[in-house]
Amino acid sequence: MERLIAGEKISVNTMKYQNDMTTFESADDVLTLLVHPGYLTTERRRWEMKRFFLAAVVFRWKI
Repeated sequence: MERLIAGEKISVNTMKYQNDMTTFESADDVLTLLVHPGYLTTERRRWEMKRFFLAAVVFRWKI
């Protein structure tokens, strides 16, 4: 997640995603869930997610 905050582009393995919102076994599952609505697919929306992850780090949310 820190790499996203730093502005890096990362690869996400979407093949293991269970297609539900309750079964998360890896960071790839969480990122895949965010890819579906488009949060992580365009540069324009990237800043919105960057702010979310930054807040998660600052407030120590368990993602």
